[in-house]
Amino acid sequence: MKKLYFVLIFLFVFIISCGPSSTKDKNKITKQDSSSTNTQTITNGNGFTSKGLYNDLLKLVQSKSTNLSQEYYDTAVTALSRNQNSKAIEYLNSAIKADPNYTGAYCVRAITRTLLNDTAGVLSDFNMALKLNPKLILGYYYRSFYKWNYMHDSIGALKDETIAVNLDTTNIRTLKQRFIMRRELHDYQGAIEDLDAIIRLSPKSYVYFRYRGIVKGYMHNYASAIIDYSKAIELNKQDTFSYFNRGLLETSFQNYNKAMLDLLKVIENDSNFGPAYLFRGEIQVRIGQKDKGCEDLYKAKELGVQQADAEILKSNCNR
Repeated sequence: MKKLYFVLIFLFVFIISCGPSSTKDKNKITKQDSSSTNTQTITNGNGFTSKGLYNDLLKLVQSKSTNLSQEYYDTAVTALSRNQNSKAIEYLNSAIKADPNYTGAYCVRAITRTLLNDTAGVLSDFNMALKLNPKLILGYYYRSFYKWNYMHDSIGALKDETIAVNLDTTNIRTLKQRFIMRRELHDYQGAIEDLDAIIRLSPKSYVYFRYRGIVKGYMHNYASAIIDYSKAIELNKQDTFSYFNRGLLETSFQNYNKAMLDLLKVIENDSNFGPAYLFRGEIQVRIGQKDKGCEDLYKAKELGVQQADAEILKSNCNR
């Protein structure tokens, strides 16, 4: 089932999502990993349609196809939209037979072959598409995605993504995917460079300031991270995660009042965000407001935050 989920994303979704984490997962945040809030969701996609895939590929396909080949290709895309993957493969085979230079058909067949665990076939089709059109950005993008998610070939995936970025340094999609890869490989400076480029291209998108703040947190550059979180909040007053992360970093400078204000804003935006109660409770106990702190710690426990019991015990809270 997990493999099918990734294949569906692979088939029809090629824009990286930057939306917030689900309510179900947010109360699992620990103090140690709180600075990475929401980074795990960047790779998820949304809005998958066969029409989107079709149009996406045709934007960059340079080869001309015959009418017969185009007809087979269109029928294959329709089959994909109906989850008729075997039929789609048959139509794509026919499209390529009618026009051996039809780049788009190779790309879509490569993607569809992921359902068959045909690694050799997937790579063969991607390689052929890129041989026919060495400047096909989406070809490198898709092949990179496949290498990363299915072959666990991080070096090969990053190489392909870098080629795609170099072919068009204004393509936010490829920059985002390379940022993800670099971050996961702990190349934080490289990740920052990609986010810098994205922010230059899209200066009003708050989420990239948040992501850059997160990466700067990994690098212990807390003062600069706070600046990025503040910019994210300026662009989106409802960005709960930036309030939360900024509040945590303020405690590093013993700015407890600022931290409390940020955590209050988190709770106003989302009263079920358990970690906000946990960390606000810790701060309150630390600055001598034990009763209020214990109340928050018990609220965190009620919301399912795992560390709450340990903090309650540590703070000698009694109801």
